[in-house]
Amino acid sequence: MSDTKSFSAQDVLKKLRDSKQIHLTTTGPRDTGQSDYKNRHTFSDLIRLAPLYEVAGYFSVEMHGGARFHQNLLSNMLDPFEEAAAWKSTLNNTLTQTLVRSTNVWGYRSYPENVIRESVRAFTPTIDVWRCFDFLNYVPNMRPLAEEVLKEGKIFEPAISFTQSDECTNEYYLKVAREMVALCGGEKHTIICIKDMAG
Repeated sequence: MSDTKSFSAQDVLKKLRDSKQIHLTTTGPRDTGQSDYKNRHTFSDLIRLAPLYEVAGYFSVEMHGGARFHQNLLSNMLDPFEEAAAWKSTLNNTLTQTLVRSTNVWGYRSYPENVIRESVRAFTPTIDVWRCFDFLNYVPNMRPLAEEVLKEGKIFEPAISFTQSDECTNEYYLKVAREMVALCGGEKHTIICIKDMAG
């Protein structure tokens, strides 16, 4: 992508649609820090990879969200706001991204709408792409997040939680996808992720 310091979400989405290339996101900084190596990779280790992400040409770097938020606070003694700001200032041509668990946001219970909205507002200055899933694909749960993200001119990326069962037919997934497109204000404003719940 081009300079992300002053990006317009609509310009980025148009560029994606007009592109003939496949664009990739790395979840490495978030996922490595929260699970794979029991937090042995520190923030100073992870952010040293930023120049490599820039050279590789990733669309976005998912460096925030999921369990990373609480691991930063409880295990790593790291301020999530400082971490997000550092990534934002380091990545010049790559978008920053977070993973949000619907109404659980970055926690482990359902939060009230005012907490959800304030949480989004607190991080929109440093997070460009907001990947959000609801494990039951209940799209109305995503509405407060989507409204705040879109209002701030950032990219909201709803994720379909995919699994195989008799109830989860092609028609079911098409219905969920249509609800997500409507939530984001139409297909020109939407990129959809498919999240394999089997890992």
